[in-house]
Amino acid sequence: MTLRKTLEGTETELRQRIRELPDGKVRINSWIDGSLREHILAKWPLAVAVDEDRMISDLRGACPELANRSINTHVAALKTCLTTNMILYVWPDLPINQAVFSPIEVLRDRNSLIDPSDASPTAMSLIPLFRAMSAPAP
Repeated sequence: MTLRKTLEGTETELRQRIRELPDGKVRINSWIDGSLREHILAKWPLAVAVDEDRMISDLRGACPELANRSINTHVAALKTCLTTNMILYVWPDLPINQAVFSPIEVLRDRNSLIDPSDASPTAMSLIPLFRAMSAPAP
């Protein structure tokens, strides 16, 4: 009962805080400039939209997956980094639990650097994740 109440309370509070933000969208484009083997320009776009009590991170248009390089990342890790950034810098007083993911949605293209196929290597996925840790910072 206590765990359920904590999770529900966190989600309710976060939705309220998002609701207090003005509706709208902010966009940035970032570029990864290396694959650990050669110089590349891999697009890492981010558009953050606030729609009532939801926050939508749109990463569609990211670089296609690199099937022969290990810098692709998984959506779960990406969403964790994006959300962690918000909890650390925007709402540091919120309880940290899995309910903070409820009002935050991540849009992405399948078979991209952000959401690769299961066959693509991901061992060095920190390269795109570093963007997720710093891009939405205030």
